[in-house]
Amino acid sequence: MSRLRPFAFAALLALPLAACADINVGRIDSPGSSFDTVNGSIRVGANSVVGDLETVNGSVFLGDDSRGEDLETVNGDIHVGDNVRIDSAETVNGDIVAGVELRCSGDLETVNGDIRLGRGADVDESVVTVNGRILLDGARVRGALEIVSGEIETGRGSKIGAITVHEARGSKTSKGKPRVTVGADSVVGPIVFEQAGELRVHRSARVGKISGVEPVYFD
Repeated sequence: MSRLRPFAFAALLALPLAACADINVGRIDSPGSSFDTVNGSIRVGANSVVGDLETVNGSVFLGDDSRGEDLETVNGDIHVGDNVRIDSAETVNGDIVAGVELRCSGDLETVNGDIRLGRGADVDESVVTVNGRILLDGARVRGALEIVSGEIETGRGSKIGAITVHEARGSKTSKGKPRVTVGADSVVGPIVFEQAGELRVHRSARVGKISGVEPVYFD
């Protein structure tokens, strides 16, 4: 599994106290312009073009029909609207939620949180949560869907490069078995379970090699 970048967060912690406030921006067209704070949320309006949006204790919001680069927080959610393009989104304790037709050229990652993508999402790299759910609807993910404990639902018509359920190590033991559901008409590459879990596959779906788990097929 890829790891959250520690240095960007360390830099944020070094910001002066003046940066401890919410940032609210209406429509802005300024490619490469970044906004950051420590104890506060960042909100950027619809039809905007911006660079990085980074905070430590707060959430990040990017409005409909916008373009952003790296969206990051530690303790907070990341919300993007419909028809948004970003490079990546990362949080530690929070959810990542996107409207329809998201375009992401990198990874979507959280540790303790869910990732929910609206219909038609297109992600070039991987979608990762350690303790949470990944919920997709007609999405394309060229990389892998990765969890340790939690749940994956691909939704009808999704196209996924691979699915990996990683082994639970140390304190990251699961309260229940991880569960993966491959929805109707989905196309998924290899599916690997490194620990005990449950795999349900719709009979209309096409999947690659399955290892580490016995699938249950459903209609």
